[in-house]
Amino acid sequence: MKIAKILFAAAMIGFGVSRSNAQVVVSVRPVRPVAVVAVNARPPAPGPRAVWVDEEWAPGPRGVYAWRGGHWALPPRPGVSFVRGHWRGTPRGFIWIPGHWR
Repeated sequence: MKIAKILFAAAMIGFGVSRSNAQVVVSVRPVRPVAVVAVNARPPAPGPRAVWVDEEWAPGPRGVYAWRGGHWALPPRPGVSFVRGHWRGTPRGFIWIPGHWR
């Protein structure tokens, strides 16, 4: 039932979406899905250098955003850290700034 509500909300968000320079602009920021968190949901790290990258929004087909689960990743080089993605307000609406290494 909750999954159906999340998918419905994602579809509704798609109606207010426009594309501009490969960025998707939305008039209403999507809300993080409410999910049941299982004990030990995060799998063990695959190695000592692995960094957990938190869940985030990912643009999908036709400008509809989808919630993507977290995962382990290796930093591209030593000394960098992962900056979480975030929504940035603009005069036209909100744009998603994806997480990145810095």
